[in-house]
Amino acid sequence: MIHSPKQTPASDETEEIVQRFKDFAIRHIAAYPGLHQQTRFPENLWHEMQEYGLFGIGIDPAYRGKADGEKKPRVSPYRLLSIAGNTMAAHGGNLGVCLSWLIHEMTALWLIQSTGTGEQKKIYLPDLASGKFTACLAISEPGIGAHPKHLATTAEAVSDGFMLNGEKTYLTNAPLADLFIVIAVTGNADGKKQFTAFLVPKSTPGLTLSAQIAFPFLHPSPHGGIVLKNCTVASGQILGKLGCAYEDLVLPFRTVEDTLMMGPIAGGLASLLGHLIAQLNQDRIIPDEPIITTSAQLHCATEALAAISITAAGELYTDSRNEKLTAFGLFFRDQAGECLNRIQMVIEKTGITQDAKLSCMMGDLSAAIRIAENVSRIKLQKLGKRLFGQPF
Repeated sequence: MIHSPKQTPASDETEEIVQRFKDFAIRHIAAYPGLHQQTRFPENLWHEMQEYGLFGIGIDPAYRGKADGEKKPRVSPYRLLSIAGNTMAAHGGNLGVCLSWLIHEMTALWLIQSTGTGEQKKIYLPDLASGKFTACLAISEPGIGAHPKHLATTAEAVSDGFMLNGEKTYLTNAPLADLFIVIAVTGNADGKKQFTAFLVPKSTPGLTLSAQIAFPFLHPSPHGGIVLKNCTVASGQILGKLGCAYEDLVLPFRTVEDTLMMGPIAGGLASLLGHLIAQLNQDRIIPDEPIITTSAQLHCATEALAAISITAAGELYTDSRNEKLTAFGLFFRDQAGECLNRIQMVIEKTGITQDAKLSCMMGDLSAAIRIAENVSRIKLQKLGKRLFGQPF
C-alpha cells in the first residue's frame, strides 16, 4: 500500500532521491521508537539526515562543498523537494520530521539562494546545504500572529547598521536554528508599514531564545521564539530589498510552504491508509464490500494527490505567485480533508484498535490540513466572486 511517486519520463536524479529518502525513512524514522511523542527533535536523527545527504536539494553546487563537476538538477528543485517529502512521509509515517526538514530546505533554497547577495550565499549556504547550520524565518509575534498591520518588531537605523527590538514566536525550528531571518518594521509609507528582512545569527548580542513552545501536534518538529533587545546587525545583513520584505518574501513564502507541504501530506495519507489496513489485518477484522471500496478509493486519491503535489511544486519554479497554485492548493486541501474523513469513517465503522501511532498520525494530518484554514477560506471566496464577476 505504501507507494513512492513516479515521474514521467523517469530520471536517474528523481529515482536516486526516492531511493535515498525511502531508505532513510524506513531505517531511521519508521523504526525510531516513540518518535511521535518526542517533544524535542532528536539530535542524533538530524545528524543521520546529514550523513544520508538529505539536505541541500537544489542548492548551487558552488556552495555545497561537493566534488567539482557535480551536475545541477535537471528536474525543478521544488519538484524534487515535493517528491522527497512525499517519500519521507509515506515510508516514515511522521509529518513532524518532514516539516522540520522542509522548512530548513525552503529557507536555504527559496530565501537565501534566491534572494541573498553573493557574500551572504558564500557565508551561509555551504553549512545550510550540509545541514550543519539551520535557518528559521521569524515573522509571527505573540498575540497577533503575522498580520502586517499589527507586527511591532522594529529595526532602527544606527551608525553601524540596524538595531532590532521586539519578540517573535511560533517559529518552526527555532530551538534548532543557528540563523534567524527576522522580519522587522523599517519605515512607514502612506500609512502602511514597510518591512525588511535581516539575517541574524543566534550568537548575535541582544538575541535570546524563548522557551520551547509545547506544540500538541507534528512532533518532533520543535517550535519556539526569540527576543531581540538592542540587537545590532550590519547593513550587509539585509536580505532582499530594504522595505520590501512583506511583499517580496513573507506573502510568497506562505504559498511556497503550502505548496511544498502537499507532498508530505499526500505521503502521510498513504502511510496512514497502509497502517489502517495493517491494523485491520492484525485485529482479524474482515472488511465488508463498502470498506474495501472505500479503501480502494482512498488509495486512488492518495496517488492523485501525490501527482498534484508534484505538478504544483513545478509551478513554483516559474512563479510563486502563479494563480494555478491557488487552484491546486484549494483543491488539494479539500480532497485531503475528505480523505481524512473517510479514514475516520473506516475507523469508527470497524472499531479497530487505535494505537498511539495511528492516533498521532490522524492528529498530525488534521493539523497540517487546517494550517492557514482561514486564509484558504478567503481565497476560495475571492475565487468564487471572480467567477461570478462580483467585486471582492
